[in-house]
Amino acid sequence: MVKTSKGRYRVLVILALGVFALLWTFGCAPAAPPTPTPAAATPAPAATLAATKPVAAATPVPATATPKPVTVKYGSVQNTSEAPTFLAMEKGYFQEQGITMELTLIQTLSDQIPVLARGDLDIGQGGWAASISNAAARGLPVKVIGDAGSLVPGFNPLAITVRKDLYDEGKVRTAADLKGKKVAVSSPQSMSRYLAPVLADAKLTTKDVDLVSLALPDTLAAYANKSIDAAVQIEPLLSQAVDQGLAVRWKNVSDYRPGFQSGVLLPSPKLLENKDLANRWFVAYVKGIRAYLDAVNTGQGIDEVIAALIKYTSVKDRAAYETMVKQKSMFGFNPNGYANKESLAFDQEHWLAEGYVQEKVNITSIVDDSLADYAVQKLGKK
Repeated sequence: MVKTSKGRYRVLVILALGVFALLWTFGCAPAAPPTPTPAAATPAPAATLAATKPVAAATPVPATATPKPVTVKYGSVQNTSEAPTFLAMEKGYFQEQGITMELTLIQTLSDQIPVLARGDLDIGQGGWAASISNAAARGLPVKVIGDAGSLVPGFNPLAITVRKDLYDEGKVRTAADLKGKKVAVSSPQSMSRYLAPVLADAKLTTKDVDLVSLALPDTLAAYANKSIDAAVQIEPLLSQAVDQGLAVRWKNVSDYRPGFQSGVLLPSPKLLENKDLANRWFVAYVKGIRAYLDAVNTGQGIDEVIAALIKYTSVKDRAAYETMVKQKSMFGFNPNGYANKESLAFDQEHWLAEGYVQEKVNITSIVDDSLADYAVQKLGKK
């Protein structure tokens, strides 16, 4: 019995060790791959497949990834020089760049400068003015980044108008007749440069007339109540004044200043620090310029331009815009977005002579072409 028990015991131990070895071997072996799931009978849409396709963790984000949405605060003076901006908004060019535009009405670019400095605006737009040169001379971080309206060939949006009764009666026909007359301007600093070349025909300066500072939309009422004799007017109010019989189009500024840089774009220092956002904004802007120029030059898409101007400016009269198109009195633009440095320098000399500027600054030091350079790199040069 003892021998038999020992023999059975030995057999049981050997069997137990064998079973343990088998369990250990299978437990440590790699798991078998799961059985593939059969493909669905109906394929998923391409967009769904693209969205669900696994991406390796090391794959970099594509350069064309949709930018993070951001709001850009834009100072508007609500005139036709902003047509490319308004058109770009309507066509979705800013949205393509992840940008939502927030418009704030501020009558002149000079008034926008302190708001830009505080960072309460990101982009300012309006007439090139002595105040910009003066701000730069004081060391403020003022930069001109692009064209916001030019008097290029085929575009004639600025004129000196004269009250119709004075013209019809022959009381104002030559530059000499303006001596002592009340001439409305939205900003003496900015608008005097339009009037000065006309007055020079009679050897007069802006000091020989009574400059009346008046918001552009208020000019029509001032003509109607005969509180002004002449005005420097910009479309579409220019055509509106003529169509309503309040004034006559007397002298076109483009006859005196061909290639004249009327408006400029100013960024806030905060925006320039965010170079990626500034570049993206300018790409959308240049696309707007080119779409606008194509529409004005060919007539294709001009209804879209007019609709944008009616929506975003104070003038809702479609006939006034149609007149502007026929008379080629819309604003022109550099198709690549660059500002005309020579024209800006010429105006600074005028302001020095008029006393609006006491210290001349180097124009090239306050013009930043880098955003236009980037847009041209992205969109090609025209």
